[in-house]
Amino acid sequence: MKLPQVNNSSDLLIQITALYDDLINQLNKDFEIIGTAINFSETENSQDLIDYLQEVISTLLEKHFDVFLNLLYRIDISEHKIKSIINEMSADTEQQIAFVILKREWQKVWFKKFYTS
Repeated sequence: MKLPQVNNSSDLLIQITALYDDLINQLNKDFEIIGTAINFSETENSQDLIDYLQEVISTLLEKHFDVFLNLLYRIDISEHKIKSIINEMSADTEQQIAFVILKREWQKVWFKKFYTS
């Protein structure tokens, strides 16, 4: 089975729905491992999750950049990829970073679900 292609947040939200609880658990696990008290509620809907993640990213970028870098490392996201987004400094920087984080977390969950028995 091949990983479904996602090109934007809308595509990703459709894919996330099937593995939403697993995605939330993976996010919570990764944030806990880096030592943050951030917890993503399993009762939130997909858009609430994205909005909250964007707020968290904004705070980490402004106040705790070292924690943000640890998060990228933990989730396995290229620092180069994030730097290119940050260097653009557009109005939707946090939205773009949230998409990259959610996409990577979703990939991890998807692979775990379909390739472990």
